[in-house]
Amino acid sequence: MTNDDTEHEHARPGRRLRDLGRPVVVLMAPLLLRLANRDKEFVWTLEEVHGHARDWPPSGGDAEMANLFRFQAWFGLSMIPLAAYAGASLLRSGSDGDSTLVTVMVLTATVGMFTLGMALVSGLKWGLAQYFTPDLDRRLGPPRRRDARPRSRRPGFLVRLCLPSNLDWVLALVFASCMAPNAYP
Repeated sequence: MTNDDTEHEHARPGRRLRDLGRPVVVLMAPLLLRLANRDKEFVWTLEEVHGHARDWPPSGGDAEMANLFRFQAWFGLSMIPLAAYAGASLLRSGSDGDSTLVTVMVLTATVGMFTLGMALVSGLKWGLAQYFTPDLDRRLGPPRRRDARPRSRRPGFLVRLCLPSNLDWVLALVFASCMAPNAYP
């Protein structure tokens, strides 16, 4: 690939992914970059991580990485409410049941379970994208010359199932509503 090809590729805006994981990956990108660059054979750049958060993937492998980065970002973000819940729990055990600490524990348990639910949904989509990589390559990649039937412009159910979407938060909300009450004081 020449330098002109890469410039043209970056100049074309293309489709964008719009979901709750996109700003989380951008927020957690420096930590994700540090995690991804532990192996020195292949080094990621910040722009590549932002690209996986932002751009419509051109192949099954890129869809897999978009979901993997979202899984890691949501899982890392879930540690913040967990730490706040543990801190409020420790402070509450020393006092006589302060209602403010109970409120903090309820809120952090709910937010923490929501972020864990988003991590689970992203992990599930990562696994699906990994399993269906050849099919996603065929559906997301350029059309083949000898394709018997013309490709439709719509991505189809399999692509929608394996890519991050705005419907992911619904599953995470169901997970949080089922699991968070178990952590309430």
